[in-house]
Amino acid sequence: MILTRFAFIPRDFIAKSSRVIGLIFALFAACSCQHPSRVAQSVGTHVVTRMSLKEYAHTNALVRSNDTNAFFFPQLRLYNPQGQLIYQGDDAADNARIFSRVPELLSTLAPLAKSSSLDSVLHTIPITQLYYDQIRNHHHTVMLSIGIDVCEGCNEQSGALEQEEARLLRSSVDIVEIRIYRQ
Repeated sequence: MILTRFAFIPRDFIAKSSRVIGLIFALFAACSCQHPSRVAQSVGTHVVTRMSLKEYAHTNALVRSNDTNAFFFPQLRLYNPQGQLIYQGDDAADNARIFSRVPELLSTLAPLAKSSSLDSVLHTIPITQLYYDQIRNHHHTVMLSIGIDVCEGCNEQSGALEQEEARLLRSSVDIVEIRIYRQ
């Protein structure tokens, strides 16, 4: 017997009650899952993470899609639902125009040769496994926006993204922002 606040309750009653409660939770979870037709219409996810410039230099070396050691900010990368890079830009004004043209623009962009996959990029940035799974399981277009502090173009790109954020998320675009800081 276990002493509770109000009375003595037999152990086997608690064990049976625990199984019933577990069954109720399992049924609730099964019933609350989204129908497959609604999953395709789900909204996007917005994840913001911070990295030091040193961390970014290391991860950029792992997933570099060109042969240069130079860093250009701001950066914008678009990945199609299959995880292939379809756009990469480092001009804030051009990137701001891209924000306003997604998702309509996506059908005109082909995968870029010799580029890192979305999976390889996501594994190098500090996001939790939960967000990684959520982004990869959506099978949405993914917009990766990278900026560094004290960068006028980065602030311009960030402002443009903020203006378009709600529309992009409603259009099932996942947004991953990396904000780089100097140490």
